[in-house]
Amino acid sequence: MSRTDRSRGAAGLATPLLLGLALAGCSTAVGGTGVAAPGARIAPPSTVIEDRVVPTGGADADYEPPTDCLMTVEDVSSVLEGDWSREELGEGNCVYTSDRGAILAIGPLQYTRDELETGLADARIHNCDTDPIDVPGTGGGFVCIEQVRGADHVEGNIVVDDHYWLMVIVADSTDPDHTVETDAMVALLDAAPH
Repeated sequence: MSRTDRSRGAAGLATPLLLGLALAGCSTAVGGTGVAAPGARIAPPSTVIEDRVVPTGGADADYEPPTDCLMTVEDVSSVLEGDWSREELGEGNCVYTSDRGAILAIGPLQYTRDELETGLADARIHNCDTDPIDVPGTGGGFVCIEQVRGADHVEGNIVVDDHYWLMVIVADSTDPDHTVETDAMVALLDAAPH
């Protein structure tokens, strides 16, 4: 497989748009952790998910995007403290925002059913800048850190109901290990329906 600039989002635009809208220019904080990084900046929308390794071929014709968000506001609130709200952007792309300024983006990546396992395996190799952390009981879900245009993103990767889902929290720049965000992402994957 070769690197391509085809995003992993529905219709080639939904996921970069989702993550760009959710993350561009926002401070980061993970609800319930008390950690905030005012002034932490995010890459422009077109660079949030770019240069990914994805299957090439006829995936677009066979891909059917989900109609609903992966997690409810209650699902997110049960894991991360704070008052959360959700904006639905269509085709499963959702942005969750807390009263503390934390932002979580969750969206499906454009993989067909036949490509899901390969997609997870490729993401472990090509998209993680740290060793992936397996999340038991999630059917191969994992968390890792990816550096995107100078900003560290804590990413959760999971397959649910024949869709590959990517969850993103922009990491606090003051903690090089990103322990708080990583722990939060592991808990979110564990809480996701599976």
